[in-house]
Amino acid sequence: GPLPGPFPAGSLSFARGTSPSDRGLWGTIGLWQQFLEQRTQVLGQKMQREIQSGVASYLSDNSLREDLVNARGEIRLQDLPPELIAEIEAIQRRYRGEVDALDGEPGSLRFQALLQSDSHRQRLALFCTWLRKEQKRLATRKSLQSLFSSGDAKGEGEGGAPDDKS
Repeated sequence: GPLPGPFPAGSLSFARGTSPSDRGLWGTIGLWQQFLEQRTQVLGQKMQREIQSGVASYLSDNSLREDLVNARGEIRLQDLPPELIAEIEAIQRRYRGEVDALDGEPGSLRFQALLQSDSHRQRLALFCTWLRKEQKRLATRKSLQSLFSSGDAKGEGEGGAPDDKS
């Protein structure tokens, strides 16, 4: 199937690179790293929005001690009520798990394995493994979305999942 992400047409090559302008597989791997970096940024933004929403929801039902809020309307994390801190930490852990699952850092073991592999064939096998993992992730996400969408096969589930916050 098609590769995930917005890759420019004709920019992907799995061949050996022959020059700085024809980077081959290494150029494709560079695009893959950019894709993972963008996904990491998007996850970070989603996490911040979810935390802000959780804090706003908490504040709609509870108030904070005025002496803990500074002139700019900010409060230190450690001054928040324990239950709100626990909710924020749970959100952070969940998103950290998603980011860790990407394993997209250039210094990660995944990329070290590429650099240390002895052959182009080994590098291709490693990279294909990553692509298959991403395809599975996308297929799972698509099936979950269809499961919670209002247009599922049985006509149930109007309006999606009640706790779907996306």
